[in-house]
Amino acid sequence: FTGTTTEQTVTIAGIGSALQTQLEFHNNSLPYKIQRIDLWVIPSPAGEVPSIRGQFFSLVSNTSHGAAAPDRMALKIVEDQGVAGATAGVVSYTWPRDQQDMPVHGSQDSQVAVFDFKTGSAESQVYARYHLHWCTQNYHQTTVLAPSSLAAEKQKVASN
Repeated sequence: FTGTTTEQTVTIAGIGSALQTQLEFHNNSLPYKIQRIDLWVIPSPAGEVPSIRGQFFSLVSNTSHGAAAPDRMALKIVEDQGVAGATAGVVSYTWPRDQQDMPVHGSQDSQVAVFDFKTGSAESQVYARYHLHWCTQNYHQTTVLAPSSLAAEKQKVASN
């Protein structure tokens, strides 16, 4: 993440989009599970102290008082400062096991915030590592081939 802002919020849709781009898939229905997220703010050449504050939210949508938009419940807030010109500031969070086992979809609850971060400088470069589990079974293939059709397909591919 780079830019002219010192803070940013990342949603389920944003993480899903990054995963689909990396896998070269172009469909918002790819389910995935969020395990852990690590954030690094890299020391700038100008010699500023790299600092980062991460706020990680519950993956369970909460609504209160009949509100249409889900409340964001922070599970953990962590801060770190690196050493100017030497080491990065690093924050990370591992979700509780019950939330790690919840599949999420880019098209479903897509604007629910997963985490946000603030840096000490607008010139900071922030790198994120998403630890995800995903399943591509039946992702491209919408019809199930009978065993004889599958053998014929394998034979056709082998002969080419």
